[in-house]
Amino acid sequence: MSEPVLKLTGLIYKGDSPGVFVGCIKEMRGVVVQGNSEDAVYRDLVEGAKFLVEFKHEEALQLLREQINAEYVTDEEIDFSLSREVIREVSAE
Repeated sequence: MSEPVLKLTGLIYKGDSPGVFVGCIKEMRGVVVQGNSEDAVYRDLVEGAKFLVEFKHEEALQLLREQINAEYVTDEEIDFSLSREVIREVSAE
């Protein structure tokens, strides 16, 4: 049986200045990055997700438990996947 994978989403927004993109991880607070391309921001988000999973381990475990609908996850090291979601227009709410 394969180990469960924590599913995270990297949100990438067009910045206020031309050629600037900003990104964050939707499911966990703690990482905000910026770069000059969507790809650069995504790469930085992957590194940020590694940081979150390691240093916010209990929060990551709880999120994984919720995602797989299980009360107990025994894995000490959490594998994750990071999908990319590009927000082209920011809604004015």
